[in-house]
Parts: sequence; structure tokens; C-alpha cells
Amino acid sequence: MSTLEKMHPHFYPQPIKQTKTPTGFHLQARPSPLSKDEFLRLYHNCGEMLHRGNLRKILKGQFPKQINFPEITAKVQKLADLLAQHILVMQSGEQMFLAMLHNIDDNMKAQVAIAETPKGEPMDFASPNFLKDPP
Repeated sequence: MSTLEKMHPHFYPQPIKQTKTPTGFHLQARPSPLSKDEFLRLYHNCGEMLHRGNLRKILKGQFPKQINFPEITAKVQKLADLLAQHILVMQSGEQMFLAMLHNIDDNMKAQVAIAETPKGEPMDFASPNFLKDPP
């Protein structure tokens, strides 16, 4: 993750709210339900459990029989909320991926599109003007 961040500082998804307008769609940034720091802590904490090795190695191990993980469930819900509708700004800052996990207008299918950043100009993802409501 640190290598990814060095390569592209704005790799982290930005949650959005998409609203239909008479001429298309309006995208508005919304607060992230899962901050990048929270995600990185979760990724680090889950690393050992997610990357256990091959099946033979797993079958030899002794694992807890716990079946209810409310702490993990809450974090996964935050991740799902983050990714429900989000953008990923490309490294150039001139384009972005728009992603929806469940598009209401298309039988709840996942969809991805590529769009220019506002006004087609490179923008700083961290800029307070990025995806700001028009005046």
C-alpha cells in the first residue's frame, strides 16, 4: 500500500453522491465512511488472516471456531459504503473512474465509466474545489 501511495498519492476512492439532472448527472463529494488511515489499519490487521497460504497449510492449522465477528462486520460495511458510489482520480488528474456497485437505473448491476475531471482541467484531488457544488 505504501508503494501504491508513492506511485499515486490519490489512489484512495472518494465517495460521491450521484444525482440525476435534466442534462445528465451531478456528482458531489461526500464524507468517507472509512478513512484511508482506517483502511490501512484494517488491511494491516487482516493481512495475516487473509494471506494464510495454500489449502494444505490452512487445513493443518488450528483456527478459532468463532463465527460472529461484529467488529469485522462493521468495518466491511464501512468499506461497502465507501465503494457503493465512488471515483478514483487517475494519476494525471485529468480523468477519473466513476464506479457504482449497484446501479439502480440498470438492474443493480455494477458499472464503471471514465470521465474528465470538472471542466476538463487537471485538478488537485485534495483541492477544496474538487467536486464542489456549483455556485
